[in-house]
Amino acid sequence: PEKIATFVGSQSLITSTVASAAFGTITLIPAFIAFPLVGTLVNAGVSVVPSVAFLTTLTMVGVVTFPLEKREFGIKFTAVRNGLSFIFAIIIALVMGVMI
Repeated sequence: PEKIATFVGSQSLITSTVASAAFGTITLIPAFIAFPLVGTLVNAGVSVVPSVAFLTTLTMVGVVTFPLEKREFGIKFTAVRNGLSFIFAIIIALVMGVMI
């Protein structure tokens, strides 16, 4: 966690937030593991905004599950849902950064 905090901390807030969100979209971790992981990252010094961006995209956006979702719901629905989820995840992260 300290190495991740050092790497994320050396980036600008916007860059680290978008990078964390992008990493969250391609990661598949159950929520009961993700929440303590994010807590550990915050305790290690990672800013709240990138941490929340990672967590929200981890739970809302699914690149790994895209093929299954596309098959069940169609490409248009899946692309729109994932795109909007990514945008809202960034907004949520920024709001949480202001609130906390």
